[in-house]
Amino acid sequence: ELQMPVIIANHHILFLDKKASSSGDVKPPMADDLLNYYTPEQLRMHWLSLGLGQRSVSFMPKPFNPQAKPEDTDPVAKDGLLLTNVYNRMIRTAFYTTQKELGGIMPDNPPEEKFVADAEKAMLEYERHMSKFSFHQCIYVLDSYIRNGSKYMAKNLTGEYSDKDSLSQALANLFYMIRIAGILLHPIAPFGT
Repeated sequence: ELQMPVIIANHHILFLDKKASSSGDVKPPMADDLLNYYTPEQLRMHWLSLGLGQRSVSFMPKPFNPQAKPEDTDPVAKDGLLLTNVYNRMIRTAFYTTQKELGGIMPDNPPEEKFVADAEKAMLEYERHMSKFSFHQCIYVLDSYIRNGSKYMAKNLTGEYSDKDSLSQALANLFYMIRIAGILLHPIAPFGT
């Protein structure tokens, strides 16, 4: 049976707002040069978030941008911070709190229904966008889901716990969110997850 290919329209990645080529005036950085500043996962997260399927986009890595000011944030590193800062902090906090408050014994309660419903919504949305090759929307779903988990963690793991049952439930909910986020992140960041 003849299987037709799926054609995905891509636009140009512009380097510092200009079309770059090895034979032109503006030379793009080589992969080795980029890997001196970024991990492959940071680059993958950034490039997927740009929405290249929708329009031409500009790649503006701060170390290669002569007009970048020291106080400017690096747009490439910003997307990777979702993994290294936000998601990583959720994981560390969940395990450290379990170690300190529950003697290192993982809670065995199931997650509350709201968290299961939120996860299902995020997974279906992610899969819908993935099926349309809308990778930037997948990154948006991940960003929103992980940041909501981080807000939940900040609100419920305060450091003072009078009730071990509610702490155990909060940790069960958080570990569930960490697991779902890890599954959704894995195709994009297999080493970071």
